[in-house]
Amino acid sequence: MYIFTPQWITHTNEKSHKTPIYSLAVHPLGKRLATGGQDSKVKLWNTAPVYEETLERDPDTPKLLATLAAHSGSVLCVRWSNDEGLYLASGSDDYKIVLWKHDNSNISRNLLGESDAGPPTESWRAVKVLRGHESDVADLAWSPDNTYLASCGFETTIYIWDGKTFNLLQKLHAHTAFVKGVTWDPVGKYLASQSDDKTTKIWRVSDWTEEKSITKPYEAAASTTFFRRLSWSPEGSCIVTANGESGNRPVAPIIQRDGWDAEVNLVGHSGPIECAQFNPQLFDIPAQDGKGTTVTGVCAVGSQDNTISVWRTSNAHAVTVNREFFQHSILDLSWSPDGDCLFACSYDGTVGVLAFSDGDLGTRLPASEKERVLNTLGVKRKAVIESVSQLGLEETNRVAEKEASSSRISALLGNGSSVVSTPTKPFTAPRPVTNSTPTPSTSTQKVSQTPDGRKRIKPIFLSTGLEPNEGFMTPQTPVPFSGAPQQSSDASENLIGSGGIPIGTGKRRKLNGENGHAPTNGALHSTESGNPAVQYVLPTVMETQQPVNLAIPAVQSSIVIQIPAGKGSNPYSLECDNRQKPAKIMCSKGSELVWADFIHSPAIHVTGTPSFVAVACEDGSLFTYSPAGRRMLPCIALEGAASFVTSQGDYLMCLTAVGTINVWNIVRQTTAIHRSSIIHLLRAPFKTSDDSLSTNSTPRITIKSAYLKKEGIPILTTTLNDSYTYHPTMQVWMKVGDSSEPVDMMNGGGAAYAGSKTLSQLENQMACKATLRLPKEYMTCLQRYAVKLADEGAITKSQELCDELMGPRSSSSLSIGNRRNPNEWDPLILGMPKRTLLSSIIPPLSKNRSLQRTLEHYKTTLAEIREEEHHKSMQL
Repeated sequence: MYIFTPQWITHTNEKSHKTPIYSLAVHPLGKRLATGGQDSKVKLWNTAPVYEETLERDPDTPKLLATLAAHSGSVLCVRWSNDEGLYLASGSDDYKIVLWKHDNSNISRNLLGESDAGPPTESWRAVKVLRGHESDVADLAWSPDNTYLASCGFETTIYIWDGKTFNLLQKLHAHTAFVKGVTWDPVGKYLASQSDDKTTKIWRVSDWTEEKSITKPYEAAASTTFFRRLSWSPEGSCIVTANGESGNRPVAPIIQRDGWDAEVNLVGHSGPIECAQFNPQLFDIPAQDGKGTTVTGVCAVGSQDNTISVWRTSNAHAVTVNREFFQHSILDLSWSPDGDCLFACSYDGTVGVLAFSDGDLGTRLPASEKERVLNTLGVKRKAVIESVSQLGLEETNRVAEKEASSSRISALLGNGSSVVSTPTKPFTAPRPVTNSTPTPSTSTQKVSQTPDGRKRIKPIFLSTGLEPNEGFMTPQTPVPFSGAPQQSSDASENLIGSGGIPIGTGKRRKLNGENGHAPTNGALHSTESGNPAVQYVLPTVMETQQPVNLAIPAVQSSIVIQIPAGKGSNPYSLECDNRQKPAKIMCSKGSELVWADFIHSPAIHVTGTPSFVAVACEDGSLFTYSPAGRRMLPCIALEGAASFVTSQGDYLMCLTAVGTINVWNIVRQTTAIHRSSIIHLLRAPFKTSDDSLSTNSTPRITIKSAYLKKEGIPILTTTLNDSYTYHPTMQVWMKVGDSSEPVDMMNGGGAAYAGSKTLSQLENQMACKATLRLPKEYMTCLQRYAVKLADEGAITKSQELCDELMGPRSSSSLSIGNRRNPNEWDPLILGMPKRTLLSSIIPPLSKNRSLQRTLEHYKTTLAEIREEEHHKSMQL
């Protein structure tokens, strides 16, 4: 390994004195180095003279490629866009971000270079200036696919910019102090930020909300760092962060992706950590047990103690530590794309290079092997297009997306996220940190000088050169996780009242045992396999004889309602006069009395449709009439007085005071739901403490609203905003909504709002729409689910969905439908052809090129089926 300083890479003031270099970045192709300094300039340098000593001495080899001047303050950050490095973004204390792009025109527009580096040879122009920051821009980060550019600075806000249009998309507000570092998950699902409020926050890109806030490793750290530049490992397993403290010692805390725990630290520096940067390559090194090899990542850390350390992720030792290189704090780090050279800049105005020889870091994995390792870790990479048809599918999806809506960007931001699998080889934590004060190392690095004047410094390996307590990663205490839509034509929405139906519950039954737990003897079950014993507790039980007593409406002197009479006809007016004994029912249309009848008990509920009229009485009797006033059925004797009654189409729903619900088809005189109890829907969340057995502490849950669909399917909503529907075939109640995803009664039972959803949430939504028989909503949810499947790379679920929609012609055995008898496969779902739905989801699924072979098979099979059907129709 060689360590040297290219003296010609500098930023100077008017007096030709060196000024601090705050940031640097190596171009993704490795041919340029960008630096930003206190002189308000961005400079681009040729890296060839850095890599080749002969080129450095060659006067015809340019060193300074361009000097870019568009800022009026110190340039604090420079970052190249990924892949081809088309753009260079620079942030400054003038509150601006400038986007630079190479210009093939005459170079005269660049400022002249310094005499020691030669004149500039390239032309670059500012293509965009981003304004919006209210203070210095301290750090920048491009998302892996360049879709977004994140920026932060000496304010509490993180800014998210569109990577193509450079419009401001989002502002993330959660930090309470300056945000000094941002980094992207290599898969693009998360963004991490670190702030002076002594937290590192993880943000979900799908909805730009906070996933996790980590505080403990930074609580005791000093707020003296100029930056807090953190770095995400290339395989996505962890984040190395800056400025932590453990046992009065500066550390670089490591946040594991699995659970966002920060239990491991990089320890060895004597000053606060300013920056960390992972090598873009993965390496193979011999396994610690001497058997085989293991894959490792490499991370560099820079500190205010003027020291750089380089670490492997697979073991407990650093590769090298350099103490005699810089005279001031390390402010930024950047690796060459091949992973062989580490560039560092310092407040002393120096740029240093650590050039590693073959084998110093391990054996670099070839591209194909690296892809294999990344795939085993769950990282989804871009697939290669295998056929022209895949391009056609992508174009079809692109056109569909373009025509979808004018709010496309906001819709894209709501597509959810998921966590990538964690690598099987995380950072190890061999020994805990002691609280003793670190002892300065007495060893020195051996420095030799080559004939051309270069320094060759032998690295110090921590296994031999540092004191025992320095240079290893240590565990610490785990971090504690801290306008209304129009009414649909089939709607029969009934709001019961702001507080719901008043309810009186039976006494809670106290369990055996002092604390309500099951007795010890017989309550513990252990297995012969030696698994831990399972302790059972008895739940809180309601009384069975009269478990609930829903209130019924008080008798009114008169009840008047309007009943629809069909299309084009004026509604009927139905009046129940309870002042008379017996009570009188009168149905009129306009000023004309259509019919009248007398009932023996006062009426408390009246409802009706164009098909029938129903009247529920105080004594639990129920009368039904035809539109002309004929009694359609004898008096129905309910099991309790009616607490709530509603109707829709040919169906009548009655909720009784004893907590049972009935739904009948009055016209056909059939039963849809027979005396189904809703007692369990009104139970409070289960608790095992003494308070849970107290009547005073039990929340009074009751029915807030009830709704009956035209198919005779009821939807009940409790005062906890939990919505339930009844599945007539399975004869069970199913939850179809809660406070986080309420059901909109005015919209036919659809979701009240749409936001970012996970795959599980979308799958639950689809099942709910199918149960509620909402075909349009089901199709919308299916489309969103297909987009999410493509984004998440859920290949097995995608194939199973396609198999289910394809039916017996599918060659896969994954789907539920293909495990059944082909004759049992229903080609329709909610009245829609399944294969038509399959055709509609193929374009969004095609966004994931890993599915191209599978989708091509389904597309071909659908074309064959259409051809067969056309041929049969022609024969007929």
